[in-house]
Amino acid sequence: MSFGVGVIGCGNIAPNYLGNAKLFADIEVKAVADLNEALATSRSVEFGIDKNSVDQLLARDDIEVILNLTPPVAHASVTRVALAAGKHVYSEKPLATNFQEGLALKNEAERLGLSLAVAPDTFLGASHQLARRIIDNGDVGRIVGGAAFFLSPGMESWHPNPGFFFKAGGGPLFDMAPYYLTGLVNLLGPIERVVSMSSAGRTTRLVTAEGPMSGKEIPVEVPTTFWSVLAFRSGAQVSLGVSWDVQMHTLPHIELYGSEGSLRLADPDQFGGTVHVGKHSSWQEIATEGRRFGGPEGTWTDHRILGLVDMVIAIAEKREPRASVDRALHVLEAIESLTAAAVGGKAVVLSTSCERSAPFDSSLIRLR
Repeated sequence: MSFGVGVIGCGNIAPNYLGNAKLFADIEVKAVADLNEALATSRSVEFGIDKNSVDQLLARDDIEVILNLTPPVAHASVTRVALAAGKHVYSEKPLATNFQEGLALKNEAERLGLSLAVAPDTFLGASHQLARRIIDNGDVGRIVGGAAFFLSPGMESWHPNPGFFFKAGGGPLFDMAPYYLTGLVNLLGPIERVVSMSSAGRTTRLVTAEGPMSGKEIPVEVPTTFWSVLAFRSGAQVSLGVSWDVQMHTLPHIELYGSEGSLRLADPDQFGGTVHVGKHSSWQEIATEGRRFGGPEGTWTDHRILGLVDMVIAIAEKREPRASVDRALHVLEAIESLTAAAVGGKAVVLSTSCERSAPFDSSLIRLR
């Protein structure tokens, strides 16, 4: 059985999803929609897919699943409308821009008996699943600590329309931390409490990327740097730094420190990459065994849509998707708690929990 998919939101990330969707036998993208009709038309022509209005797309009987690729501030409203139309939903991260809104979406999906899953799905990639096996097998002992860093100069040098990144619901904590938090939760389990400090390096940003906003100054309305500590229920404590105020650095994406060794992970914004285990004063690269979906190996591995494919298989198998709404809600609460901890100057205890997703076996995915 192939599930019909309707895509709402045709912006910068849409080509990644639409291109990858053609590979998988369990899904078929039927139509795209966007408030910007010219953009929707462009994607429709580029990928040979119908263009509909949002209402038309939601009314189609051959569409069972909505892929929500709208900007973050619209995620909750679009997901709500799609659920009301009787559609399963896979949303780009974050689930919503505040915890209560996200909780309401989870409850509504459960009430309606519909599946709701949320990106990122990069933790399904071969390198991250390898790291999971190393930890689960006890190869580095019990994880007691770690450090994770996403540090960059910002979005305005490459994104053609970066304004929303610096408004409420934006910033590196909402945009990039979900990759790191999701990866860490997949490896270590739920977060118990957090502490944090934040700042903004500048009050405005100059857009240098090519496009209609090039040369314009945009206001910064949210913190652009967070230095934090995450305490996991497993006992591990991980330092987290996310920033759009750093020009260069030499820090790792993620390192985890176990009682019997250390583990250096690949970029959690990618599906591939290398994993290293450190013991006896040296690092050893561990061979990554995994399936690559389409295209030659490159420096950037992008299999975005694997989470949606796993979701439709989960619907058929009557199980929880690996990119579960419970995990997404837990990550959303962690993000909101980090912001609250930075403002209040005190540790914040999380109220939610989530189960670690079952290990992912890519050999079960059917290709066209």
